[in-house]
Amino acid sequence: MLMAGVPDEYLSNLEKNDVPGDQLHLDLLAMNLTTEPLVEGTVPLEQWLKNAAFKTGLFPKRKKFFSGFAEKVDRIVRGGVVAEDPFPEKETPSDSTPASILTPLAASLLVLLKKMAVGNARLHRIYVRSLPNPMRELGNVSIERWLEDLVDSRRRTESFPSPLIEFAERLARELKDEKLKNWVCDATCDALNERASLYNALEAEALANLPKAALFLEFGDTKTDGTTELSWWIHAPDPDLCSTRDVVVVNGDLSIQVARLLPSILAQAEEKVGHRFDLIVSLVVPDRLLSSDLESVIIKPELDGLVADPMPLNGLYPVTLHWSRRAKSKAGGAGGPINSWRKALTTLIPRMEAGGSAMAEWLEKSDCDDGYQRFVEVTDRLLVAHGTAVWVGLGHLEMNINRAAAEIVGCLKAGVPCFFWLSQSPTPAVEADIRGHLYDMFKALKASDAPLRIGKLRKAAKNDDLVSSIHIVWDMPDHLPAAQMLESPI
Repeated sequence: MLMAGVPDEYLSNLEKNDVPGDQLHLDLLAMNLTTEPLVEGTVPLEQWLKNAAFKTGLFPKRKKFFSGFAEKVDRIVRGGVVAEDPFPEKETPSDSTPASILTPLAASLLVLLKKMAVGNARLHRIYVRSLPNPMRELGNVSIERWLEDLVDSRRRTESFPSPLIEFAERLARELKDEKLKNWVCDATCDALNERASLYNALEAEALANLPKAALFLEFGDTKTDGTTELSWWIHAPDPDLCSTRDVVVVNGDLSIQVARLLPSILAQAEEKVGHRFDLIVSLVVPDRLLSSDLESVIIKPELDGLVADPMPLNGLYPVTLHWSRRAKSKAGGAGGPINSWRKALTTLIPRMEAGGSAMAEWLEKSDCDDGYQRFVEVTDRLLVAHGTAVWVGLGHLEMNINRAAAEIVGCLKAGVPCFFWLSQSPTPAVEADIRGHLYDMFKALKASDAPLRIGKLRKAAKNDDLVSSIHIVWDMPDHLPAAQMLESPI
């Protein structure tokens, strides 16, 4: 795995040894002696280090170690200069970089930032988003270290300003801060073309992210006669575009009935709001349907009056799941699971409003108890004071239309507001790789935007892509339907 991307012809010439440790020693020795790029442009040692950085994505210090040396190899081989050792033997005891050794430009930005009420979570996310190679980010260190790293990082393209300038402009736009905008203008007064390139790129990003509108579909409990009530309505930021609630009673296989009804419902939603908003489909369901995979039902969409090829619903739109009991709960008293959910919200809402990344805690097997105890443990880790995670990863779950998976029920009982799982079954050997891949993807996403952004990534993913198997429960109040649109509250 660590040799992925290194040409087979090069690998075939390496000395072989049956002892894995000795083989690794021989490989590294040979790669250290390969001081020029191969014909294909690959530098074997650099590629090996990049692969090692990816494999250790869940461990920031290890990842930083390998990424730093990969960049050093790149500078030595392609730049012809010997760079400073990125990890000297004697490290300073503090992770802070004194402002006095920052460049004057970075130091002036630091002075401005320290006068602003900006949380570290937001700064870290925008720092990662501004790096040309987010895999080599420094992790949870000081603001000074982030600024220093932005100064040292290469530009995204030759026509772009430095990552430091990009960071300041992204932050200025998110906070709508005039002082930061003026700082960027002053810093690029002699590089107007670079500034224009940055503005154009960020404006293109903004145009691709329209305001959000939701098509809510609420599924009732199955009645004694085997029927289920399905309701739907549109909610948009513009009240004039919100719709009233329509209801239909369906009988028989739920997936088949949903596939039959959805094309016309989606066509109405597209006609009403599709031209002005990013449409997200939100399924409000009882707990037994949370792992039913209704979000992947195959439909024949009607696009501008034309029937398109069959596609899964979540291949057309971002789809989120919501537990109906949470959506219908009153502000007053409720049972333990609802009260636990409300308590969790008091921690997670401020964390998301701080603008941090969509970081996750993973549900692990507990040494003391493989049952409910592990849900208590993961909830405690999620809600720890000064934490950064906003949701829980459950790994692979089997889909079942008749009952929810035990892991989903455990999260509901423990009050976890937001969690996700994968419908693809990874082998144990690649599970760590999967977590590393998701870690890299989530850390660049704003937490509050995660459902929509991941839904868009899923739309673009191939069927065998990891992202195509993500299912999301996102029970944050701003994503739940208005109480007056639901059936009688429980």
